[in-house]
Amino acid sequence: LDLNKGTSSQGINSSLVQESVRVAYRERPRVSFWSPRVSAIMYYLKKTVPDFSKSEEVETLLEKVLARKYPELYKLVTEEMEKAQ
Repeated sequence: LDLNKGTSSQGINSSLVQESVRVAYRERPRVSFWSPRVSAIMYYLKKTVPDFSKSEEVETLLEKVLARKYPELYKLVTEEMEKAQ
């Protein structure tokens, strides 16, 4: 991922962050990907853990990983989302 096409101290394009948040709120904020392994694990957990939510689990896991891998971008998106509400 090339984050060096922007204006912030970390090279993140702030106008693209704003656009990304607008698009995420306007359209369905859904992320899809192909992974039979993840699908099998989520299916198993759904069948064995009471009140298990695949969506909540995937959201929690992805957000943790994205925050760790792209901390500055995660911070800027979070701030922009708070402003948009």
